[in-house]
Amino acid sequence: MSQRFDWEAARARLDRARQALESDPRRSPEEAQQLLRARAERLARPHQTARPPAVPLDLLVFSTGGEQYGVEVRYVLEVFPLGDMTPVPGGAPAFLAGVVNLRGRIFPVLNLPRVLGVPSATVDDSRRVVAVEAEGKRFGLAAAVALGARRVDAVALTVPASLGTDLRELIRGVTEDLVAVLDLVALARDPRILIG
Repeated sequence: MSQRFDWEAARARLDRARQALESDPRRSPEEAQQLLRARAERLARPHQTARPPAVPLDLLVFSTGGEQYGVEVRYVLEVFPLGDMTPVPGGAPAFLAGVVNLRGRIFPVLNLPRVLGVPSATVDDSRRVVAVEAEGKRFGLAAAVALGARRVDAVALTVPASLGTDLRELIRGVTEDLVAVLDLVALARDPRILIG
């Protein structure tokens, strides 16, 4: 939060400096005025706000439902081909695509566009699973294709005004080329998603 500039205090400092300069026998009144003018110009300059330091995010980028998403590499366990996925019977949320068995461990697989309420959620182009772990929970994200790893500056992410409140909690921001960066911790904590 920016603070208001205290003009009264600045004027008082200038008056004290002027009095000190005028009483200094080594400076002429013209030199004193010139020095005061230079100080006043420095004080009047707008304060330059430093840009926050770059915070790099290493992302795995993948596509699904016609959109591109990124998750931090530190949460990714692996990416594997979607083999036999077992549908979850009865009353399962629409965004739970099913479960897969990966080397004896059962992973629930989420249809990300449906979790986010994206209209293209009816498109099922899943061919791969991005297995992740966040908040001690392991789950998979259905993906059409993994596009690879890349580094982005977290400070450069923007949050479009069109994002609803629910989405703002799950998406950290969007890159210049429209990759939605997911907040996997928030996704793992989402009460709609019960993952053991």
